[in-house]
Amino acid sequence: MSDCVCKKLQHWLDAVAMDYRRKDCVVVYNRTTKIIETCPAGHVVSFGETALVDPNFPAVSRSIEAKDLKIEAQFDWLGNQIRSTNSEDMA
Repeated sequence: MSDCVCKKLQHWLDAVAMDYRRKDCVVVYNRTTKIIETCPAGHVVSFGETALVDPNFPAVSRSIEAKDLKIEAQFDWLGNQIRSTNSEDMA
């Protein structure tokens, strides 16, 4: 069984409301028509989907850098929210 944190979400707040394990994770929104792999277990985020993922997975970090994935929320090493779409630094 994989140790991934990938979860499909309806909204970034679901990561908090459902009490998912979110330590050092981000909630991303796929703004492209690409299907982006989110972990070694083969989970993906498709067009228009929102998901809780590990930002250190290579395909995720490349997609964030290329602005294919938009960060909706970010969580610290304790799982506390440190950034959301309400922040002024979100593009």
